[in-house]
Amino acid sequence: MLNAVGLKREKRNNMKSKKLIIIVVIALVAVALGSLIFSSIANSNDDPTTTKTTSSTTTTTNKGGSGTTTSTTTTTTTTTTTTTTTTTTTNGNGGNSTTTTTSGNGQGSQDPPDDPVHTHTEVIDPAVGATCEKEGLTEGKHCSDCGTVLVPQEPTDKIPCIEGGWIIDKEATAAEAGSKHTECTMCGKTMSTEVIPQLQLPVSEGLKFQLNADQQSYFVKRIGTCTDTVVVIPSTHEGLPVTGIGTYAFYQCTSITAVIIPNSVKSIGDYAFQDCISLSSIDIPSSVTSMGQYAFQGCKQLASVKISENISAIPNGAFGNCTSLTSVTIPSYVTSIGNFSFSGCTSLSTIEFKGTKEQWSAISLGTK
Repeated sequence: MLNAVGLKREKRNNMKSKKLIIIVVIALVAVALGSLIFSSIANSNDDPTTTKTTSSTTTTTNKGGSGTTTSTTTTTTTTTTTTTTTTTTTNGNGGNSTTTTTSGNGQGSQDPPDDPVHTHTEVIDPAVGATCEKEGLTEGKHCSDCGTVLVPQEPTDKIPCIEGGWIIDKEATAAEAGSKHTECTMCGKTMSTEVIPQLQLPVSEGLKFQLNADQQSYFVKRIGTCTDTVVVIPSTHEGLPVTGIGTYAFYQCTSITAVIIPNSVKSIGDYAFQDCISLSSIDIPSSVTSMGQYAFQGCKQLASVKISENISAIPNGAFGNCTSLTSVTIPSYVTSIGNFSFSGCTSLSTIEFKGTKEQWSAISLGTK
């Protein structure tokens, strides 16, 4: 009777122990699962592209009343990591024990790089042509996003000046040579200069000449039988230079429109061209150093005159009554202007003096 009672009591105690063990195992499994779920959520936040698969297995075994062993295995798989966690709980004569084992592939998750590889956007840097003053540049390339130079521009050598055509500085006449020059078409630098020879116009025939007192030169004495409207005075006659235009040489030659005076002429006599009413053009060359009184008086068609730069005195009445004369250029060497030199020049509006104000103030002026 006592043995039966003892057996019943032992069975009740064993049942209570089993229930307690089951409760403990359930609690441990719940803790393990909670830990794995939390870890899975954390990994999911770090890498939103990771795919997770979780499986859980629980096995309970009771061996002959001597103890209970409970095994829980949880496997979590992601695209980059596989982790296995095993929890084992044993209750027996040796006491209670709990073992937890975690294993994985050893690689862990890999985050994508924060700054992906930059792809350059190429932009062409156009070539710059070289000139005679500046070097050029070859074509290059750079990235329009980050500014990185992909193909550097290299300097190219300057190129030689390119010579343009002739530019006339002064037209040649039968009296004087002209001049011309060339320039670089890029920088404008003067490259070449050249004298334009005097025009070799056919000299007027029929002019009358006379030897000077030195017997070494001639001067034009009269128009003679010449009928040219444009009179070209030769620089030589019979092998000797023509150095002057005499007094009254072309007096009242009303048909003459122009006179070409050569550089050999040094003097123009009194009344030399007086009342040549059709004379409209005359250039007194720099070789002329003296001019007589009333030399061009009454030349009513003469519009402009350039006086030789080597003349020091403009004599009395030199250009009186030249009613069409609008401009006169007076050289800086002039020290005196005679009486009535420009009297009756009703159209004269411009007098250009090549000297300074002080030189002009020092000129001896005659009666207007």
